[in-house]
Amino acid sequence: MSISLSYEDPETFRLICKLCRKYHAYPGEDEDSKNFFYNLLSEYKGPLEKKSLTAYLDAEMAKAFIAYKKRPRWIQSGDWPFHNGKPMIFVGQIDIPGEVGGFHDDTSFYLFRPQGPFSDDECVVIVQQY
Repeated sequence: MSISLSYEDPETFRLICKLCRKYHAYPGEDEDSKNFFYNLLSEYKGPLEKKSLTAYLDAEMAKAFIAYKKRPRWIQSGDWPFHNGKPMIFVGQIDIPGEVGGFHDDTSFYLFRPQGPFSDDECVVIVQQY
């Protein structure tokens, strides 16, 4: 089965989404996320068939979506941040029950840091509630 290397191709996009779920990520609408996947597709040199492309994308995403220990357990949809065109490294997650700390719902804090050298102000904390 032949496949397109276009991010806009529905079959290719579904394949990327399926692999993203494995890494608890999601191809977002922001430019960094789109550019990351555009670049992955543009660097692919294998045959235009689903099995080979899947293996390539899976291997590249395993190297790019790094988590120190466990992957994030998103309350809502995955919101993996990017820095300088790369997915940031997932450092950890803090879960706070709604009845603790004055939160109206259960809350999770997700901490990310850039790949490579970084300064403290480049770390990202994402907060989700349900």
